[in-house]
Amino acid sequence: MGTTSATPHDTGSGPDGDRDGHGGRWGRITRSPLGWMLTGMVGVGLVSAVTATGPGPVPVLGAAAAVAVYWLVMHRVARRSTTEIARLGAGREVLLGGGIGLGFILVSALLITAFGGYSFSWAGDGFMSVVWTAVAVQIGAAVTEELLFRGLALQALEKLWGSRGLWCAIPDAESGGCGMIGPAAGFPVPRPQG
Repeated sequence: MGTTSATPHDTGSGPDGDRDGHGGRWGRITRSPLGWMLTGMVGVGLVSAVTATGPGPVPVLGAAAAVAVYWLVMHRVARRSTTEIARLGAGREVLLGGGIGLGFILVSALLITAFGGYSFSWAGDGFMSVVWTAVAVQIGAAVTEELLFRGLALQALEKLWGSRGLWCAIPDAESGGCGMIGPAAGFPVPRPQG
């Protein structure tokens, strides 16, 4: 036995309404982890694609614009804070990360050179312009890659599956992926039967 209320109620479940009043069904889709991940990837990817091959400092300016797009998507669409791009300590982190990356590149180049894989000769007057162009393009590429993968994709997967499930989402064929990384990190990982 049931009763029906004659009082109209706004359930917000239709295509034009949303319980919190922000965009209806489309708003709920874009605020889901996969929705804000795709929105951010399109925004960051578009800015990076437009500025990647520009002259002079354009790729670096494009990287800064991509960070602004990331901040906008995370604040407005995902509705979360962006502590990963906080200004406090950012300069120190950029210098530390850049130094470590440069160290890896130099060690690799020196090892390849020592074993006869590379040979270097002085390029003359145009050397520095080529180096600065390459550095600017690499900065743009590095920032874009970090925003797309660590900033958007991995955060969306962690939001969907949690930290424990994220270990299994990062396949690593050489070490067995979830089967090797999970237990090493202290996560219990179910083993397949059979």
